[in-house]
Amino acid sequence: MNNLFAIIAMVLVSSQLAGGEVVRQRDIVYHRTEGVAMTLDVFVPENPNGIGIIKIVSGGWKSHHHKVGEGFTSPYTDHGYTVFAVFHGSQPRYQVREIMDFMHRSVRFIRVNADRWNIDPNNIGVTGSSAGGHLSLILATTGAPGDPTAKDPIDRVSSAVQAAAVFYPPTDYLNWSEPGDDAVGIGKQARWQPAFGDESATAAGRQTLGHAMSSIYHITESTPPISIIHGDADPIVPLFQSQSFKKVAESKGVPIELVIKAGAKHGWPNRQADEIQFLKWFDRHLLPPARNDVGFRLGTCDWSIQQQFSTESFHFAKRVGLRGIQYSFGTEGDGLDLRTRQNRDTLRDTVKQTGVAISSMGIGLLNKIPFATTDEGENLVIECIETMEKLKREATELAERDPTDHEFATLVSPNVVLIAFFNRGDINGNPALIEQTITKLKRVAPFAEKHGVTLAIESLLNEKDLRHILDSVGSPALKVYYDTGNSARMGYDIYREIASLGADNICEIHIKENNALLGEGEIDFVKVKSLLTTMQYNGWIIIEGSAPKGMNRTTACKHNAAFALDLFAK
Repeated sequence: MNNLFAIIAMVLVSSQLAGGEVVRQRDIVYHRTEGVAMTLDVFVPENPNGIGIIKIVSGGWKSHHHKVGEGFTSPYTDHGYTVFAVFHGSQPRYQVREIMDFMHRSVRFIRVNADRWNIDPNNIGVTGSSAGGHLSLILATTGAPGDPTAKDPIDRVSSAVQAAAVFYPPTDYLNWSEPGDDAVGIGKQARWQPAFGDESATAAGRQTLGHAMSSIYHITESTPPISIIHGDADPIVPLFQSQSFKKVAESKGVPIELVIKAGAKHGWPNRQADEIQFLKWFDRHLLPPARNDVGFRLGTCDWSIQQQFSTESFHFAKRVGLRGIQYSFGTEGDGLDLRTRQNRDTLRDTVKQTGVAISSMGIGLLNKIPFATTDEGENLVIECIETMEKLKREATELAERDPTDHEFATLVSPNVVLIAFFNRGDINGNPALIEQTITKLKRVAPFAEKHGVTLAIESLLNEKDLRHILDSVGSPALKVYYDTGNSARMGYDIYREIASLGADNICEIHIKENNALLGEGEIDFVKVKSLLTTMQYNGWIIIEGSAPKGMNRTTACKHNAAFALDLFAK
């Protein structure tokens, strides 16, 4: 009987920490191989925030339970994070390739069982030191979707993480302390050769293995935010490893920070105090965006990050701290076509997961199928209004069934649709097309009014022509979608136009710079913010474009989001 109680005590124990009682669930099996169980321990805080952090227990690719002592989960559990201490099979029995696979499996297991621990499956962080840092960055750079045809449901889900924070990580075994310094089981890493296995016996094998196990070669524009702390006197993993990684990450537009500790070696006393930096990093990149009642609501267009008709645009927005996505409305069959209830449900689920709103709709297809001259263009606008009405009605029904969904209902009920007039749809300088546009808007505007939708004209027109259209149509459902970049490119005085049109006529705004990042071109966005504040503008501010020639759009949007958040969200 005493043995039974001892076993139960090992499975579930509680400890008292600064942040309240933390319940530890021990020895949960996430994988079995050759009759051996791979396990993890879960630390559930008294007041969980719904976010999970994986802490990889590994040193020299050996994983020991005695490393998980008092204070192991601080400061994360103290601040509401659920911590997963992940153990793996140790070298030399298991080699690095196998150990990396174990890590991917652990993330998939945690994601599949997210409801069990009440964490967000789409918002998981990872941390570790030394070999644990190496494995953390492998997850950050090579985490991938699962195999939808796999027999095991765990293998069908993604192993990607959404943020990483690590101490002194190895990142490039082919260039260890300087370019060309091969350390794939030889040279400065020879004492760990058993972990590399037979593949490290030949130069060709080392090249293949070194590339596979070095996170620096797998960095892409989609790599999640990464924080690193490394000592400049580290005799085991040279600082060169983190500096090289940072350089490549920055070239890809990955949010990254590297803190160099002067005189620090491979570990140092009171290292836990430095994890406060990691805590802040996870707070910034994993917690839902703060709802700031003072600052402006900021979002981006799905087309500006090359994710039209895709739920991934919402996850991207969350990662960079934006609160909304301007979602594309296109022809039937384009990506996630919102004409179908199933697709609207999918999009609502994504909004609920991310907390990122559908800020507005945009019909970019009108640049190919002009509103002014085609019946198809007019029908697109009508179909979009109908779809927006369905989104509103269905959200209202959800809120009526569950009063806690009232705030959520506002996130999935956009009121504004952008009517584009560019390329083939351009009407600037053509009075006849402007009059045709007025005629059509007079037909469509009453339908928009009926369903509480605002039609927003985005064009190359100047203020005089815009006012002529607004006055001629005479509908409260017709407003201007102001674009700073387009108007500046046309040579208009954007500051005068914004002030003159005012909040009565501008329902939404694109902040955009021509062939430059926001804040690095000709537009004075501090002045734009001042004008919007003065006129008490309360619509969305949407980041569009603003990329120098040759720069990846996603990379540019990460930079632009940081600039806009710093300026407009305060």
